[in-house]
Amino acid sequence: MSKRNPPKSPARAARIAELKRRVGKLADRVIIAQEPDECPLEMQEFFWQQIQDMEQAPWASPFDVLVEGGLELPAPEAMDDGRLSEKLWQLIQGLAMLRIFLYHTDHLSDRELYRSLWHDDLREPLPLMPNDPDSACHLDMLGSGGEEEERLYLTYYADEEERRLWAEDSAGGKLPASAPRPYDRDRLLPMRHGLFDTAQSRPC
Repeated sequence: MSKRNPPKSPARAARIAELKRRVGKLADRVIIAQEPDECPLEMQEFFWQQIQDMEQAPWASPFDVLVEGGLELPAPEAMDDGRLSEKLWQLIQGLAMLRIFLYHTDHLSDRELYRSLWHDDLREPLPLMPNDPDSACHLDMLGSGGEEEERLYLTYYADEEERRLWAEDSAGGKLPASAPRPYDRDRLLPMRHGLFDTAQSRPC
């Protein structure tokens, strides 16, 4: 039998169907998703279990959770650059403990990143994910997807293939020049590492 088409597991298929039903009930709507034929049942079950966990997770402001847990988060205006950088990394580690991971931060200075997190991003309620390696909430610092965020992505993060495709699809839009990232932080950030690292986690 082909490895691409392993034998179906009736028990696992039944669990997947039950997970879909529960998720639809939690979300108060019918959930429709198409999995490719080659997607293993194990991956499908994992995916729907993650969706159920997200729907059931309590929501809270990460800022409030961290402060209540004992992490001091002074206003950015109250700290000099040295103390702010130290506090930023304490904050990043605290977020990782909550299974919240940052992405696309290399266009921001330490002060700009801390200011954005302190004033805006961490004040919004986010799902508090289960404390296991396969749970994650991704906080993309280019997440709003506006014109300025698109320009920053094309300038600092997009590879040549992405830039070429954008130029082809932009109907005459001006492609910004590629530039080195002004800061080197992303490669040092805590990352999600779990059983299915290729699975899609919830963007926040």
